[in-house]
Amino acid sequence: MKGRALMPRTASADRTVSLLDLVRELAHEGSQWVKAELALAQVETNLMVRRLVFGVIALVAGFATMIAALVVLAAVGIMALAPLLGSALISGLVVGLALLVLVVVLGLVTRQMFMSVALPGKSLRDWVSGVQHESSAK
Repeated sequence: MKGRALMPRTASADRTVSLLDLVRELAHEGSQWVKAELALAQVETNLMVRRLVFGVIALVAGFATMIAALVVLAAVGIMALAPLLGSALISGLVVGLALLVLVVVLGLVTRQMFMSVALPGKSLRDWVSGVQHESSAK
């Protein structure tokens, strides 16, 4: 069976082929198809895992760079405000409070975005708290 071209069989082309031979050929081709599909699924999974790992590494590197940039920006802000406010301590407090306000605002915006995410039939808040709607309770 290996090596021959797969051609549809007709009654006039090959009358000596038994039903048992056809079932054997079908089982063999079916098992080959399953093996090929499993190999393809494994390759696709490996590619997705590689992308995920690369994405996580890029996210961590970006986050670390952002933290370093914020530290440098805060230091520059403190140095720039120190002559105006008369003290590095006061300018450090002002910059720290400004960054804290920024973090709180971004946190509230993020919370609002996540709580308004619509899942099928419910919001994320309802999903987390376990609330069931009439449409999803059926």
